[in-house]
Parts: sequence; C-alpha cells; structure tokens
Amino acid sequence: MKFTFTKANDALVPGPSNPYYLTGKLAELDSAGEWFIDAPSSTLYLWMPSSDSPGQHLVETKHRQLAFDMRGKSFITVQGINIFAASIFSDQNSQYLLLDSLNLAYVSHDALEGESPYSLGGTNGILLQGNNHVVRNSTIAYSSGPALTVGYPAESTNQPRVFNNTIHDVGYGADSAIGIAATGAIFAYNTIYNAGRAGISYSTLLSGRILHNHIHDVVLRTNDGGCTYTYESDGKGTEIAYNVCHDVHGLLLNNKIPYANGIYLDNGTSNYVVHHNVVWNTQFSAALNSPSTNNLAFNNTYVGLTLGLSVYSASGPVQMPGTTISNNIFTSTVEPTPGATFRNNLLPGTDPLFVDPAHNNYQLQPGSPAIGSGIAIPPYTNGYSGDAPDIGAYDHTKPAWKGGVQAAAYTVSSASYGPATAPGSGAVIFGTVPFDQGTSVLVTDGAGVDIPAKFVYVVNSPPQLAFEVPTAAAPGVAIITITNSDGTISLSSAPVFPVAPGLYSADTTGQGLAAAGILRVKAGGSQIYSQVDTYNATTAQYVAEPIDLSTPADQVYLVLYGTGIRGRSSLGGVTVAVGGMNLPAIFAGAQGLPGLDQVNVLLPNSLAGKGIVAVVLTVDGQTANQLTITIK
Repeated sequence: MKFTFTKANDALVPGPSNPYYLTGKLAELDSAGEWFIDAPSSTLYLWMPSSDSPGQHLVETKHRQLAFDMRGKSFITVQGINIFAASIFSDQNSQYLLLDSLNLAYVSHDALEGESPYSLGGTNGILLQGNNHVVRNSTIAYSSGPALTVGYPAESTNQPRVFNNTIHDVGYGADSAIGIAATGAIFAYNTIYNAGRAGISYSTLLSGRILHNHIHDVVLRTNDGGCTYTYESDGKGTEIAYNVCHDVHGLLLNNKIPYANGIYLDNGTSNYVVHHNVVWNTQFSAALNSPSTNNLAFNNTYVGLTLGLSVYSASGPVQMPGTTISNNIFTSTVEPTPGATFRNNLLPGTDPLFVDPAHNNYQLQPGSPAIGSGIAIPPYTNGYSGDAPDIGAYDHTKPAWKGGVQAAAYTVSSASYGPATAPGSGAVIFGTVPFDQGTSVLVTDGAGVDIPAKFVYVVNSPPQLAFEVPTAAAPGVAIITITNSDGTISLSSAPVFPVAPGLYSADTTGQGLAAAGILRVKAGGSQIYSQVDTYNATTAQYVAEPIDLSTPADQVYLVLYGTGIRGRSSLGGVTVAVGGMNLPAIFAGAQGLPGLDQVNVLLPNSLAGKGIVAVVLTVDGQTANQLTITIK
C-alpha cells in the first residue's frame, strides 16, 4: 500500500492550506490582539483584544532578558522562585548549577528569524551550557522557542540532568519549535505537551538517556516532527526507553498525510538504542529513516494510525546496515527494512490482545501471542519470566512502568546535611510521600550507569530514608530513583565527588557538639574510651563532657565519626583543625558500618584550658561542617 505524505519543500511554501505570518510591518497591524514596536521612536502600537483604549489597561513590557545570569558561575542553587518573561543562562565555564522547583513562564517570546539561539535575545528559552547542571521539579511554560536548551553549542563531558519537570505550550514560534533542545543530557520522568514541533530534540548525546518521559500533543505548529527527534547524529549508544508518546499531530498540508512520528530517528542517524516505548495516536509510530545504521529497536509497542514504522529515504534506495528491529508490536503497516535484521516482531493481522486499548492500556492479556515470543537481548530484557521475553513494551508478569512527573525527594549527606556525597558515603533522602521497608534505591551515576544502592533504614515522621552511595558510583550528578513496594516513585539527585567530608553531630543536625569519642592511652598502655557528650533527659539536650588534657603522660586521641572521607587521596591529605591548631590525622577511613567513616587525631597538651573549640575537618581540600568540643 502506498501512502502520500508531506516531507519535502512544499511544507515551506505559503499557501491556502499552509499557514504563514508576516512580521515587522506597522501597516499589517489590522486586527485586535496585534501589536507593533517602532524601535527608533520607542513607540508601542497596540490593538486591544476588546478594541478599547490601551489607557484603560495595565500594559506590561519585558524589562530584561535574564532573571539569572550565571555565565562563568558554578555551585549555585536557584530554588522555589517564580520567573516571568525572563530566562537563565550559563556558559561552558559553568558547572554544578541546580535549578529546582521553579515556575517559569514566557522564558522566550521571540518570533524573529536570523537570531542566534545561543545569545541574549535568541529563542533558546533557558540556556544551560557547561557541566553537571540539574533542572528538576520545575514548570516551564510559554516559549516561542524551546523551553530549555542544554549542552549547546559545544558538547560537555558531564551532561545536565533534566528530570521531573512539566514543560508545556512551547515552540509556538513555528521555527525549530521544540520543547527541549539538547546536545547531551539525561532526560527522565518529564511531562512535555503542547509543543510546536518535537517534545525532545537532540543531536549527539554522548551516550545520553531519554527515559520515562510522557510526551503528548506535539507537532502542533509544524510538520515532520515527533515526541523525540534527531537528524544525522551518532547516538554513541544513547538510550531512548520507557517513554509514553501519544497524540502527535502535524499540519495537514495540501491534503497529504502529516509526517508525524512517535520516536523519530531521521536520515543519517546511527547507534541509538530504542526500547520499551509505547506510542499511540500518531500517523507513524516510529521512523528509522535511511540511512539508518547500527540502530537497535526492540520491545516497543507501536499503535500507529497509518504506519507502524517509516523508513523514508531522502535520496536513493533505503539503507539500514547493522540495524536490528526485534520484539516489537506493530499494529500498522511496516515499510520494508532492507539491510536490517527484522525478527520476532508481532505484525498487523495478529491481535496482540491488549488489556484495554480503548483506554490506552497496552499491557498484555493472558493468552496474548506476544507472551514469551521474544528473544533475549541482555541486559535490556533481563528479568523476564518463562522461557523467553515477551514482545512489546510491557512484561505481562510485572506492573506497568511509569512515565512523566513523579513525587519529588531531596538527598543530603547523612552527617552534614549538605548536598554533596561521595562513593561509599552515607546519605539521607527526605521525601514528599512515605517510604516503606520494601523501598529500593537506584543511583544513576555521573556516567549514566544504574547501580542499586544499599538500603540502611526508613522512618516516616517526616518521610526519610538512609542509604549508602554505591562505591562504584562515578563522579558527577547522580539521579536517585526511589521505588516503594507499591510502585510509588520518588526522584532526587545529588552531586557525587571523590570525597565529600561530613561529621556527625551529637544531636544529628550536623551542627553544634560533635558526635565523637576520646581514646585515652595511659603511660602503662591501658586504654580508656569515653564520649565527648552526654544526653540530658531533663533538658532533652546533649551536653559536652570536657576533655582533660592536664596529664602530660597520657596520649589523648580525638575520634571523629563522619562520612564521605574514605576516598581520600592519602592520609596526608586529611587534617583536623582543633581550636585553630592544624593536626595531622593518625587514621582516616571506613569504620565498618554502611557509610560510616572515622578520623583519629592526637590532641596535644598545649590545647589544655581552651574551653569550647571548633573542630574543622579538611579532606583533599574539602572542608566538612564545623562542630565543637570542650577542652578543660
């Protein structure tokens, strides 16, 4: 069967069925709701929607382009702020910027051609360049261009983490018209809708990941787009997985079927892994346009209207060398895939027996021909039941995986309550929903590798969970996914450094009196251990036990307990300042319990009589939270 669709230059030619607009001409101001600025005279011409006088209304104008200019800045958190008609910029010299719980509207509102999208006045929305940035738990709405541009123009070594955000009503300028534009990042659990073109558009992602996003109602103002889109890019193993994609529209031009796709790998794309995505209500569920080289597409559920798979070629015959298409459910026609390996797919004409397709539940009923009919593709199909994996995006023995925004959570050091963590360190997650004893923690490290974390304890007043950062975690920003036994998901993140020293305090707040001990070695070699604090039940407070340094023959060692210390470069890189006196560490390393480290220093007799003194631990140039002890 032959289909006619729009993909060539006719989409760019104005006509009766192809919308277009004019801009920059005062003579064209002829309808309510329009406006024109005469820059030389600083005059605004405005036709009110109700056709009355502008003098009867409050008319606001944009005052500045940037709410936060963080070019050249690093280690800054912007949290809990409403931003209207302004944006946020960083550059390649920026790192570890955290944008959290922001509400942004009209981050860019520009319909002019020819401007650089990477400069002030461009249409990039928020522009984050540099390394290890995070955008989380935020809402970004109303942008003529992308809501968010990350990684441009140069590739970064540690790409941003963009997760748990709601992005909507963007790209209405009908140019690039995309929700998120990227050269690299991990995009996870975002909800993206009402976009002029693609939901997420990306080029080389440096082994990036696009996971668990819910993208719908996109390609509203243009054609030739999809939920995700790339063109002539080498994915280098980039993973596009567990995404929900539906209602991709596209303009109906010249009465031709819109080229509207779900997961869209356009011409000349190679080395992507596309698996466990669910796509419905779009003309073409997926596109692997020619040449498609070494792409892997498996265990997807494609419920397309016209084509289950498009393999369009802009010139010459279709070429798909090294591409493998396996374990997919296609309910619509699949175009021929010359050069590709095509096997173990469920094709049109065989009813997959979905649970409730009328309500978009594409899990498998018992007895589905897709059950156990796939082939194993480790590690992506690991954990299947029976003799072989199921075909399609869902395993019939497991709950459906989730896409889109989930509950927010916050991770800190279990000692200092600061944001930094380290491999093997203790951390605490504060949640917005309760945790349970069956909760699991998955750390996606700075290299994008998923590593299960060691669970320590959970309490729920307020909800908090302690875990040990995996010792194998690579430096960078880690995304932390917390899954309860009932399937409830919470999402957090934390920077992971080689060391992130923190000291435990007596009252577990990370402040005040140290949770420390004293090891006294007498002249005869006997040892006495005691705490530097006692708990006063009457006042419900911890009280310092003064340390006696009055006996010169005694060797008195201060034993500090902390976390994030064991990754030190050497013992010589660990010092403890006590009362302003820098003391070398006698021992600094793991104590034996999950995440717990210990540091021992010899206290000189010259500190006798100092009273309350500050204790400051430094490990490889990184300073821990300051605590106190008392010396008599």
